[in-house]
Amino acid sequence: MDVNILKFKKFKNGHKVGIKISLPTDTCPRGDTEPPPLFGNVSSSLIITDGEGTYYKSQITETSDTWIFNYSIHKCLTDIPENYTLLNGTYSGQRYQMNLTSPFYPGEMFFMRGKTPKYGNQVTISFVKFPEKDFALHIRLYFGYKSLNTTDITVWKNDVEVKERTVENQTNPYGCEEDFEIRINATDTVAFIYMNDYPVIQYTLEPTVPLWDITNFVINDSGMRYQQVTLYYIGWTGTCEISLPSDTCPRGDTDPPPLFGNVSSSLIITDGSDNYYKSQITETSSSWDFNNCIHKCLTDIPENYDSLEGTYTGNRYQMNLTSPFYPGEMFFIKGKTPKYRNQVSISFVKFPEKDYALHIRLYFGYGNLNSTDITVWKNDVEYTLEPTVPLWDITNFVINDSNLPDQQVTLYYIGWTGICEYVPLGANTI
Repeated sequence: MDVNILKFKKFKNGHKVGIKISLPTDTCPRGDTEPPPLFGNVSSSLIITDGEGTYYKSQITETSDTWIFNYSIHKCLTDIPENYTLLNGTYSGQRYQMNLTSPFYPGEMFFMRGKTPKYGNQVTISFVKFPEKDFALHIRLYFGYKSLNTTDITVWKNDVEVKERTVENQTNPYGCEEDFEIRINATDTVAFIYMNDYPVIQYTLEPTVPLWDITNFVINDSGMRYQQVTLYYIGWTGTCEISLPSDTCPRGDTDPPPLFGNVSSSLIITDGSDNYYKSQITETSSSWDFNNCIHKCLTDIPENYDSLEGTYTGNRYQMNLTSPFYPGEMFFIKGKTPKYRNQVSISFVKFPEKDYALHIRLYFGYGNLNSTDITVWKNDVEYTLEPTVPLWDITNFVINDSNLPDQQVTLYYIGWTGICEYVPLGANTI
């Protein structure tokens, strides 16, 4: 893109200008009623990502006599920054409110760091849509208030509690006047709440009050004197630094164009559904190779899947991942449970370290048990919950990891949302 072009005055007397813009594949421009290039829309944007948290945005906006071009780079948070600026605010009977500038879509992560209050108080964390007062997620931690030391989770629609979603008397893992850290992410249906090293809390969301529709994060929503907390940092993965791409100068002084010393260059565009269009150029000593394809990724178990039809008796089944299992991804497995006195295990593992980010064991009469155990293992040593064994770092899904005779299962299907079909659109070489 040429970032030097900022405005273009419209031609008169029948002259025309061509502008290349991005259009959804299922939307036909209204050329019969609205003129190009925007076809009645106020603006048109093209957003490209490098896959590492950086987004490049080109936007065209139309006035009565001018087309205005804007270019920017969005660098978004992936975690709490190492050198963040302390909020250093003690909120005693006061609320803290943070406005969102984009939707909290599935896979986004909220993070908060601070210090808990003195005994006799409470802290609330709310994901809210204003002005409707829809609380998609409302977490209340008690620190001796009303003699309670528990955690409650509720949903409110139009400021009325949705009783069937209320979960009370959960453990509060924090003590009074101690540093804490809370992280929250979600799928479409379930929120995952991480509180220090305490096991993750899974909370079923209310479909009529979706998380992606919230407008604010609110701490201590009621502003009562017994609501107290010291805040160090609040942020989320939608917090982005926006800048002009003037500081991204190709290394033309040392490496020749068009790749400037890189092995390849890719452009990835999404149509907003599950389709990703990729154009790639790769350089050899004598040619440039061009490849174009569509990535269509799974969103659920396919209706017409090919059955594995495998009964694993004392044998393990292992599936390699070709991309990270990021927050918001979904794993799915379908099969038939074993006979009595056996067990089944499902593991999310990083090899060769033997880091088990998630290890689920279901007992079917083995050891006279009919229960489920969930553990985490780092370097083959068991932990209750270990943040240093992240799910996004796993390399394999493993069924029946120990290869013991009592581990049995019949598998029909295993998959996840990282399984993508690559459909070539054409390739050529010059």
